[in-house]
Amino acid sequence: MLFQDQALNIKIVDRDTVELFDNIINNTESGERELYMKEHDVALNPNRLVHYLKKPACEFTRNDIVTFIEAAGIQMLNFRYIGEDGKLKQLNFAINSRRHLEEILTAGKRVDGSSLFSYVDAGSSDLYVIPRYKTAFVNPFAEIPTLDILCSFYDFQGNPS
Repeated sequence: MLFQDQALNIKIVDRDTVELFDNIINNTESGERELYMKEHDVALNPNRLVHYLKKPACEFTRNDIVTFIEAAGIQMLNFRYIGEDGKLKQLNFAINSRRHLEEILTAGKRVDGSSLFSYVDAGSSDLYVIPRYKTAFVNPFAEIPTLDILCSFYDFQGNPS
């Protein structure tokens, strides 16, 4: 039985419930426990990709993203990243072919780093925004089916910036 103190927003579980969950967890083998936790995490996750792929976001791969985009009829891909000014920027890509989609998901896209960061010299300002697959989500506010992915910055040698 679960009790909740509304004023303090504290959840109190009675001793019998705690013992029941301890017995369930302690009496399962490690692999079963990990599978249960994984299924439980997937079931409670609001991300449509997690439900479709039936795995947690931390395990997403490029192929998973491509598979979901094709199955869900996603028409637009947004790379989102933050500049020095703290504002969220984005690069928009119309998805016109699987090859193009795989290329941008693998290599990212070049941006002018000197326009994003004051400490980046104009002579060596090429930065690449590389998608972090685990951050992919369907944009609920887009007019057309759109997938958004947060990105990290890398220099032309592949070093994080």
